[in-house]
Amino acid sequence: MGWICNEENVKDFLRKLQAILKSGNEKTALYIVKKNKKGDRTHEFMSIYNIDSKIVYEELLKLDISNYSYTDYDDNHLLKMKQFGSSVKCLAM
Repeated sequence: MGWICNEENVKDFLRKLQAILKSGNEKTALYIVKKNKKGDRTHEFMSIYNIDSKIVYEELLKLDISNYSYTDYDDNHLLKMKQFGSSVKCLAM
């Protein structure tokens, strides 16, 4: 989490996300990485809780701007008290 987006950025991101998802289905428009590094437990978590790509796909389609919550800058102790998110562009741009 190295970015902070305003409400318009989030709306734009959600529009793009939904366009991608609606261009196919849970098998063609969504790829969930099984494991990309040591300690990654995404697939394990999904298996334990019986979550499949269809569930993730449907939940992503449900997201809208009502799920947006503004969060102000925070301090990240790993960055020696530098303002967190101040130098990284928003992914929705």
